[in-house]
Amino acid sequence: MPKKRNHGDGALYYIKSKKLWRGVVDLGTDPDTGARKQKLVHSKSQTTCREKLKAVLDEVAEHGAPLDKTPTVSAWAETWLDTIKKPHVDPKTYSGYSSTVNKWISPTIGHLRVSAVKPSDVSSVSRAITAAGKSSTTARHAYRVVSMLLEDARKEGLCARNVALDVTAPKKAAATRESIEAGDASRMLEIAAETDLGSLWCFKLLG
Repeated sequence: MPKKRNHGDGALYYIKSKKLWRGVVDLGTDPDTGARKQKLVHSKSQTTCREKLKAVLDEVAEHGAPLDKTPTVSAWAETWLDTIKKPHVDPKTYSGYSSTVNKWISPTIGHLRVSAVKPSDVSSVSRAITAAGKSSTTARHAYRVVSMLLEDARKEGLCARNVALDVTAPKKAAATRESIEAGDASRMLEIAAETDLGSLWCFKLLG
């Protein structure tokens, strides 16, 4: 029988036949089946097993249940697009999200587990976009999509926090204007004066 530790701390015991330590956290009763739900952790080391058990208990205390650390970014992104975004955004917006996921996010960090994504991984998406010669607008949009994806993952118990919030969004490129020679400007004003929209052209040129 499991030897209980302090109340609320789960149970920790040694399985002699397997030469393993096991930690058990009681998660209550499944409302659909009526069966008791448990979260098990194992290790050959008692100390390591105790640390794993504490990590699970911390997750339960903070999120109400252990985090599901199985899904990869690609798998979660597919679910996120189909079940969370598609029913609630217009087709054009959904298409933009889907394109960003398929072109940049999944190829760059899709293999990672959602729970293991680090701030540096979020930044790697922006670096991939920049390396491909795409604009800062594309990088900024991708950052927003990653942040939304991770925030919803946090709400679903797939990660402890949204690490994108620890990353500075790519900067918006500054607008640039090219100057024209004084003579060219003068001729443009002369031509503009002869048109019905002359005043508008003057405003554009001098603005």
